[in-house]
Amino acid sequence: MALDTSRAQIVLQSWLDANAKQLNNFILGIYGVGDDSRPTHLGTCFLVNGISDRYLITAGHVLNNKSEMSLKLLTPTGFCDLDEPFFRSVVRNGNPSTDIIDIAFLPLSNNLLHKLKNLEGLALDCLNSVPDTNSGHILAAAGLPSTKNEPDHRLRHIQVQPYLISGAAKLCPNALKDFGFSDSTHLFIHHSKRHGFFSDGTRTNSPKLIGMSGGPVLYLGSDAQLSAPKIEYGKIRVVGVLIEQHKNYSVLIGSKVGDLPNVFLRLETPKV
Repeated sequence: MALDTSRAQIVLQSWLDANAKQLNNFILGIYGVGDDSRPTHLGTCFLVNGISDRYLITAGHVLNNKSEMSLKLLTPTGFCDLDEPFFRSVVRNGNPSTDIIDIAFLPLSNNLLHKLKNLEGLALDCLNSVPDTNSGHILAAAGLPSTKNEPDHRLRHIQVQPYLISGAAKLCPNALKDFGFSDSTHLFIHHSKRHGFFSDGTRTNSPKLIGMSGGPVLYLGSDAQLSAPKIEYGKIRVVGVLIEQHKNYSVLIGSKVGDLPNVFLRLETPKV
């Protein structure tokens, strides 16, 4: 039996007590700057360490139709230019406009490596699959939601602290299967209650989730683990990339990342 949303909030707060400091070391904002020179919040990305390269991962649609903007990363210390193109699909010969997986990634250039050298990032083995079945697990989506005010770095209206909302994992609603979603490729997080936590553990009503697309979907634990008298949390586990919210079904949708380590390893393996 899946854990309810109330229990998911309690688990998330406990999980943050153990892991909060790490979140700011791998979750970043993506902004676009147009002719007015003002940064516009586009989405979230996160930093992963491969064997020999480092990668930024986000949702592909965050980058759609942004060719007239210059992209910037928002790090804990401010903005830096993001001037390299992302791989727009992890699907072989995939078309970004029809790719339901919707994951994009960027191997960092030497320039970006230098700019992000103070961020730890996530180890490659932190990208996992959800064990067994989706039922009976708690997941949390993390990201940088858009602020109510037009972002202006000088006025410090930009959201720099990751926000997390958790819920029990559920199976794909039948109506969403018609759109190409499935339990084999996607995760579904039930979130009927509109509140969550910032990464410092502060509880808050949920802001608009616009801007969180591309953020990591975190695995908090299974029903059995989280019902134990004392919960022991291990390392952070990322099991998906947040790509969509469906209000009609009270679900957040993430694309699974279990195969991403293999994608990166293929890229890093020298061709003979």
